[in-house]
Amino acid sequence: MLSSRAGSSSYDWRVDFTQPSKNVWHMYTIVWLKTGNVKIYVDGFYVGEDSVGVLNDYYPTWRPLIGAINSSYYSYVVQYINGDIDEFSIWTRPLNSTEISQLYNYGIE
Repeated sequence: MLSSRAGSSSYDWRVDFTQPSKNVWHMYTIVWLKTGNVKIYVDGFYVGEDSVGVLNDYYPTWRPLIGAINSSYYSYVVQYINGDIDEFSIWTRPLNSTEISQLYNYGIE
């Protein structure tokens, strides 16, 4: 399961899927479309999506928190991931499924 909260509950999303094997490197890709959907890919394969609401071009209150869970009631981190994050990237446009598969198979050049 992957989930997020961005600013208010109107931007909550959650995608449930079978977790890949542990102790092995995996590539998680999240594509958040302006149309209001978030798509999740694991190791280059599509695993699901959820509707989150339409994004604005400028959303000043959204502060991404990567690798931790922030309490919705308090303004501090309540849990960190148990693992490592490597090669984190943000693109200025949504990647399509072919591009995501290519990134998984060949990496970023």
